[in-house]
Amino acid sequence: MVTNAPKENALHVLKALGLRPPLLLLAEEVGRGKPDPLLPGGPRAPWVAPGEALAFEDSPSGVKSAVGAGIPTYGLLTGHGAEALREAGAKGVFRDFREALGLL
Repeated sequence: MVTNAPKENALHVLKALGLRPPLLLLAEEVGRGKPDPLLPGGPRAPWVAPGEALAFEDSPSGVKSAVGAGIPTYGLLTGHGAEALREAGAKGVFRDFREALGLL
């Protein structure tokens, strides 16, 4: 998981969702934030090829970051509209993670 969120916020949200990603990459640790495409690929995850990853983003900058790293990206309508996410490069949009996970 890659996020621009502060560490405490990210950990809180992950706990609330019951998620334990094997990798948590924070912009504050990398020194670069989204939309920099370095962040999704991440220096700590060089073994993950873009074609082996999938991104779900809720902001145009997040979509641009993941798309710039060559990762197939879908927008989440939890903060921005579908048009803005698609214009940033999202392949499609979902209302939220529950809808996205239900279709995978």
